[in-house]
Amino acid sequence: MRDTFLVSLGNLIAPIASVAFYVCASCVLIASGIFVRNVMNADREYDLFLRWPARLFLYSITFLVLPPVGLAIGLWLLVFGKSPGSKKFGHGAIFISLVYLLVYLAIFLGTSSVLPYRLAHGM
Repeated sequence: MRDTFLVSLGNLIAPIASVAFYVCASCVLIASGIFVRNVMNADREYDLFLRWPARLFLYSITFLVLPPVGLAIGLWLLVFGKSPGSKKFGHGAIFISLVYLLVYLAIFLGTSSVLPYRLAHGM
């Protein structure tokens, strides 16, 4: 009975993790396209707020490691930011931080879908 429950639980969680991962991959592709478009269009106010190499570093490394920090920075800039460039960066920070949180959720669900199978089969 316990073995059947654990295997069925793993079979339920695995597709959710898979969908979450594909949503993340799609969102990263969309975000990359938006980032490249913004670099090519060279929005002056956006570049005065933060140059594109710094934005790329923050989006790709810092917010990946600490997504809650990216959410906090994004919300702070949306509420207290004065320039349109800071508001634009706030939107991007919130979006990419939510994507990274979804990545962590997909990884957690993916590993938790394997665990019931291993418990049921004594691995």
